[in-house]
Amino acid sequence: MPESCTIDEFREYQQQLWDAYKIAEEELLAFSKEHIPLSGFLLVAMLRKLSAIQLAIFDLCESENYYSLNIIYRSFIEHYLKFLYSFLRLLEEKNDDVGKDYYVHGMLYECQALERSQINAQKLAGETEIERKFSGQQDKFKLRDIIKYINDKIPACNSKIPPLILIPMYSRLSSFVHCGHGADVDDLLSSATTPKEFTEIPDISFLMFSSSFLKTFVAFDNLHRHFKGKVNNIFAEQSQKSSNIYYEIQSKLNSTS
Repeated sequence: MPESCTIDEFREYQQQLWDAYKIAEEELLAFSKEHIPLSGFLLVAMLRKLSAIQLAIFDLCESENYYSLNIIYRSFIEHYLKFLYSFLRLLEEKNDDVGKDYYVHGMLYECQALERSQINAQKLAGETEIERKFSGQQDKFKLRDIIKYINDKIPACNSKIPPLILIPMYSRLSSFVHCGHGADVDDLLSSATTPKEFTEIPDISFLMFSSSFLKTFVAFDNLHRHFKGKVNNIFAEQSQKSSNIYYEIQSKLNSTS
């Protein structure tokens, strides 16, 4: 059976994707500023977050750190689902609403959650006069709502890894994040052999990661046609380049299965 991509090969592909992004970055940011300042920044920020976690996944696989790998992989899945949700909404709505929901409403919701925790701490300390500054904010990026939205849009998504496959995996990995009992059993078993996750997680996560670059270029290519009424050659070219990289990786990984 052919071997999967090595970690070094994945890193080389990751660099190729960032090289494609760098070619389009100036044009991409200028277009975002004019038409979708928050949503455009959101997609790029998501790419950077996914990239950082992807590098951590590679490092943890190389060091065979099974427990930490599962913690970081769960975070990667959540980041990817939020990216995918943002991408699909941006394609459908063609405005800045998803960015506003994430940065404006999301920030207010986080302030409300922080305030709630401080109030609880003050109550435990016996304080009675507590001033509320934030109330009534809703989290527009709740995972259950994101999953429902993505599931409704799966035909438009055309994803090699259907999001519904990720949900049981995300739930199982909760035991690692929250110090659950199941993680102890998994970790103990992993010490007796080399877990298949050291191969499977880089494969699956990098397919998601590389598809995120492709989707970003597809989104900007589509939105440029919508707002400007014409093709942006840089977006179209880098979309094609990232598509070639994505399908090359997909073909190579399929040949190992």
